[in-house]
Amino acid sequence: MYKLLVLFVGLSAGLAGCMSSQCWNCPAGTATITGLNYDTKKDQTVLTLLPYGGITFPHKWEQVGYDEGAKARILYSDSTRLHASLIPFQEYKEVYQKGRTDQEHLAAFTTWETEFWRNKQHVTVDILQDSSATKGYILGRAYDATDKSVDAIFLFGTRRGLLYNFRGTSSKWTQEELEVFLKGLFVRN
Repeated sequence: MYKLLVLFVGLSAGLAGCMSSQCWNCPAGTATITGLNYDTKKDQTVLTLLPYGGITFPHKWEQVGYDEGAKARILYSDSTRLHASLIPFQEYKEVYQKGRTDQEHLAAFTTWETEFWRNKQHVTVDILQDSSATKGYILGRAYDATDKSVDAIFLFGTRRGLLYNFRGTSSKWTQEELEVFLKGLFVRN
């Protein structure tokens, strides 16, 4: 169980999505105003991350934690746990280079993050789908073959200079269902 917690804390510098088309030019270090609201009529939860936008999740989700280092909200709904953050690439000093395209930043971030997981967390990382050129995201899996409790699906995506970072585990959903859910979050947001 400890290794799973370490995996969740260390796996990511964040995960999220943005609905606003005006958030592409937010300066690095901008304070984020957040909120989580469930709309019973629409059966959806909106995680607000101003000034960057927000993420709309189907059904009801609750925030059960926050990872300060990753600036990630930890959400839970019916056996599924997600980390969500939305951060401008400028905040990632380790990989940010002025003049890069979103796709180039996404590739650099993915390499940096997955090397960290492999070398520091000692987990296996598989890239399941690289759709960075066509759809703006990379989908993958981080797991420990000897510890079945350590198994997470992640999606890194980019739009307008912002990094979407979703990571989830579920005791109810299959790997394929979690993949479809994360891709759907990115596409809808």
